Amino acid sequence: MTAEEILEILAPQFEGDVSGHDIFHLKRVLGLARELHKKEGGNLLLIEYAAALHDLDDHKFNGGKLDSGGDM
Repeated sequence: MTAEEILEILAPQFEGDVSGHDIFHLKRVLGLARELHKKEGGNLLLIEYAAALHDLDDHKFNGGKLDSGGDM
């Protein structure tokens, strides 16, 4: 699965967000992560997945629960 496919799956969860952590934020982070990879190297797939999923466990998106990110 590509990072873009992950973002497509996540898009509905971030729809209507007003905190700035919407799907466009995730796309910008993914682009920046890819640019950093070009300069620094590393496992591109892991970097892309981390960038795409980095807000999934944010308490703002799971009912304010600070320790339930793993459940997402």
